[in-house]
Amino acid sequence: MFDIREASGPGMSSRDQVPQEPAVIGSPGGEGTECEGMEVTFCTRIRDERAYPALDAQAELWCRLQRRLFVDHCVRGVPLSECKKRYIARYGITARQFNALSADLRKKVDAARKSARRHVAGLERRIKAAKEKIRRLEKALKKACSPERKRRLLFVLHHKKRRLKTLEDRLEVARREAGRRVPGICFGARKLFRAQFHLVENGYPSHEAWLRDWRAARSAQFLCLGSHEETGGNQTATLFPGGSCGSGSLRPWRRPWGSTCGSTASSSPTARR
Repeated sequence: MFDIREASGPGMSSRDQVPQEPAVIGSPGGEGTECEGMEVTFCTRIRDERAYPALDAQAELWCRLQRRLFVDHCVRGVPLSECKKRYIARYGITARQFNALSADLRKKVDAARKSARRHVAGLERRIKAAKEKIRRLEKALKKACSPERKRRLLFVLHHKKRRLKTLEDRLEVARREAGRRVPGICFGARKLFRAQFHLVENGYPSHEAWLRDWRAARSAQFLCLGSHEETGGNQTATLFPGGSCGSGSLRPWRRPWGSTCGSTASSSPTARR
């Protein structure tokens, strides 16, 4: 179902990162040096296909619960503590897994808000530049002597004003979006969502083919939040010395596939597939 299986440690290479403890790097002589404020990333790819069904199942559950939490907590305003009790009881996840779920969702919501504000700021800069360009064109038009130059300047000025009006309309919409209590988030990417309306142009022979990619995109990752106090750094997923990946309290792993998966995964407090 997925092309790449990846797990990463503290300071993940993906956009969503969680605060980590200062790293201790061992020197060749065996002595460690504490690097305050430093983050070290450990990445590996899970190449053993026997682990893929378990990873797919966990990713599908994780993303489905994250979308449900977005509706319950962000849209409907249910307190996070109430959601935590409800989700643990209903879906059989642990408190640590719910904390990872809410932390990842919070980062996505914050990123959506910041993106909306950046969009507004970008439009304001473009409008300012367009007004300055119009001012220079109007000044040049007053100084123009030949009819041909006047016609050319009038033509450019007309389209610059049209462009300015378009930018102002877009800014009005962007400000409304940035002021919403709940930011708009498309789980699965807007570009892929819009592809269903132009299947052939986007390389899809049928709507079913697009739907497979859409469901895969909406179930493409999950986060295992850990702690230095836990065995192996993570109670959900652990890398054993022999190279096998332990599922810990990852419920979808334990039921159909047992407590271990014969593959390589991250041994750090944070593992992401």
